[in-house]
Amino acid sequence: MSMPDWFLVAWWLLAAAVGIPMFILTRRSDHLDRQRAVLSYLKGIPRWWSPAWRGVQLPGPVPVALLVSVVSLAVGALVLLFIHDWTRLLVLNFQIFMIMFGGAVAMAGLSSRVFAKVSAVWVRAAPRLMRTLFTLLGVAIIATGSIAAIKDVALPRLVVEGHVDRVTTGRWRFFGDEYFVVIDGKRLRSTFEAFVHIHPARRVRVEIGAGSGMIFASEAQAREAARMPARN
Repeated sequence: MSMPDWFLVAWWLLAAAVGIPMFILTRRSDHLDRQRAVLSYLKGIPRWWSPAWRGVQLPGPVPVALLVSVVSLAVGALVLLFIHDWTRLLVLNFQIFMIMFGGAVAMAGLSSRVFAKVSAVWVRAAPRLMRTLFTLLGVAIIATGSIAAIKDVALPRLVVEGHVDRVTTGRWRFFGDEYFVVIDGKRLRSTFEAFVHIHPARRVRVEIGAGSGMIFASEAQAREAARMPARN
């Protein structure tokens, strides 16, 4: 695997190492200290701001390590969003992020308690309508990410062969660069790992994901990989 893929694996391992204990601690603290949770809610303290270990005695270094881990996860998530189309695995991860984000939006629309905390006037003007829109938007995002991920993983890749007219890059405002290859007049998005092996004014044979429509691999990339010396 490439370095970005190893970074992705490390991020998810850290997320599991932090998320699972925090979930257990939150459930346990809710059971041990429900009265304090009610008082915090009455005082207007947001639930997400309350530490997950409230009501549970932990060694001093643990909260600090947990805070550092959470900050590292947040920074890592921003990096992953920035390099979301560098490799095939990162494309799949971006689709998973879409599903998770869509789930959060849909849950916000379905939960009257969560929706009541939104202070925006335009949201409170028509609560039922806005909750319905949030729910439908979340479902649409989940469907988009899920369909693309399932097709990319389950369906065979499309094979396109032709003459490379040009290769270009485009920049998103927040999510970094995108990579494009024009083959016989057809403009296709590409992962970075495939893009660097495709050159203009040459014939190329590429494999395209059935869901995302992105170039995941090229014949030139496979030849370069075959020429690389084997690692012991």
